[in-house]
Amino acid sequence: MDFHLLSENHDSALAEVRIGQELDFLHLFKEKMEQPVDMRNFCLPRDIDMVIQFECTKGMNWKEMEDVEV
Repeated sequence: MDFHLLSENHDSALAEVRIGQELDFLHLFKEKMEQPVDMRNFCLPRDIDMVIQFECTKGMNWKEMEDVEV
């Protein structure tokens, strides 16, 4: 799979992915992003495991971004 992560901002990311490999990348990225985060060791501890909900868009540029179901 050919991709480059271009930006990571708190709970979002921007990636450049080879045309035709977008859905493969999104399935892999979703699997990694939705792994539970143990909140017990954070600066404001909580007795929970948190899962960040995965939402994504794709497009050739910002103007053409469309929601994608993965």
